Amino acid sequence: LVGRTIPGAPIAESTAAPVAAAYPPLAGVDWQYALARAERDPAILAKRMRSFCTEYGDGPALLAAALADGDWAQVERLAHNLKSSATYLGALGLAQLSDIVEAGIRDGRPERCAREAADMAKSLGIILAGFANALQPSAEAGESQGADFGRLLRELDGYLRADDARSEDSLTELSALLAGSGHAALLARMQRAVDDIEYHDALKPLAELAQALGIDMEMSA
Repeated sequence: LVGRTIPGAPIAESTAAPVAAAYPPLAGVDWQYALARAERDPAILAKRMRSFCTEYGDGPALLAAALADGDWAQVERLAHNLKSSATYLGALGLAQLSDIVEAGIRDGRPERCAREAADMAKSLGIILAGFANALQPSAEAGESQGADFGRLLRELDGYLRADDARSEDSLTELSALLAGSGHAALLARMQRAVDDIEYHDALKPLAELAQALGIDMEMSA
């Protein structure tokens, strides 16, 4: 039992240091909590942030439009999804606002949570900008990221040709890395093919994406 952590015991300060060094302080986000929920793996945390930015990138605009139109069903859907997603990423204030908004709408009293809904949209915008800033690659990481793209594209190519269901996981990781890029249309074509289990139909847009990124796919042949 020597060296094992007692359940519920506070985490040693030394184990919390990597996140503080990796990401700048962001109002409304507890990086230590987020890292703990990510199995203390910074790579998992970064992947979750990219996925969050992809999924909720247009969230503030959608919320603003829904509030202006009185579309509380749309506000409730976003609040429900944000409640859990924000929690995983340590955005506990946003998660709490989302919970209040969802509960208010479900109770039939949306007008009483209008201010919280507006605050939720504002908080989401701040957190999205903070995540985008935190995920900006350093100059020295450029080559490493290029290698990641090459590895992922070749891996995905192999899975697609083998009709392997792991294509979905590789495509998810690739989409997270390319969040906010100009390649959304190609990624969407691949996603549709994978969702329909028509793996070979995803090979053409994958080749186009590789060409756009300057990735040599000959190694996968």
